Amino acid sequence: MTYLVFKIVHLAGIMCLFASLGGLMAANHRKPATLRGFSALHGLALLILFVTGFGMQGVGNLGFPGWLIAKIVIFFLLGAALVVFKRRLIPTKIAMTAVIVLGSLAGYLAILRPF
Repeated sequence: MTYLVFKIVHLAGIMCLFASLGGLMAANHRKPATLRGFSALHGLALLILFVTGFGMQGVGNLGFPGWLIAKIVIFFLLGAALVVFKRRLIPTKIAMTAVIVLGSLAGYLAILRPF
């Protein structure tokens, strides 16, 4: 596959990830059935992001620069966000703000590649 195809599918994965996190924030936590679909979408989105992210890295001969390692750390933090939202470990407004900041930081690192 080409770099552009990986990038388009990667963007679709990002949209799925944030849709699942938004759904988890809004879901009724007293009914586990409402959480299953969003949890499955979260896992699928992470799989898509993982495969396409490393696909772009391989096709683009990027190696492992610092910005890419930082994006991998953000990837794991967004993966752990599932537990935070399902168990309501922190208030929803703080969790939502943290997810937006992490997503924005990942976009900044991908576009500008500062280090």
